[in-house]
Amino acid sequence: MPSRILIAEITTAHGIKGLVKLRSYAEDAYDLEDYTLFTDEQNTTTVRVTLKNPIKGDWLAEIEGVSDRNAAEALRGTKLYIDRSQLPSLPVGKHYQIDLIGRDVVNANHRKVGTMAALQNFGAGDLLEILTQNGQKVYYPLQSARVTETHIEAPDIETYLPESA
Repeated sequence: MPSRILIAEITTAHGIKGLVKLRSYAEDAYDLEDYTLFTDEQNTTTVRVTLKNPIKGDWLAEIEGVSDRNAAEALRGTKLYIDRSQLPSLPVGKHYQIDLIGRDVVNANHRKVGTMAALQNFGAGDLLEILTQNGQKVYYPLQSARVTETHIEAPDIETYLPESA
């Protein structure tokens, strides 16, 4: 499991006063103001974020120390990470989506049909991106899948895909 988790991304500058447009992957975007946000997966460079208001599914945000458009533009594409230790623990049977990537996807007969490659959302809900046994990518609605506890560290994701998917 990765020790740092992607939690947000600065997509672009906004206006002339140094604001940025930020895409949050957190369940509650306001949590970003409380986390220590790292600018990459290994280094110790951090930023502080203050959310201003939602804008078309993203957020306008102020980055501490950034006060003009040029400085904000330099941050375009910056991914923001948190240490896994900052995440709250989950109840038994619940998993963070990041922990499901790379897990086996099985059918109702518990036969492997593929591996979860990613979680996608094209606007109509979350989809599992599954790399099947024969190398194809297929999408399956997350709400129709079930995470089964074959063992705690490596749950399987049960779907109703046929073995030949």
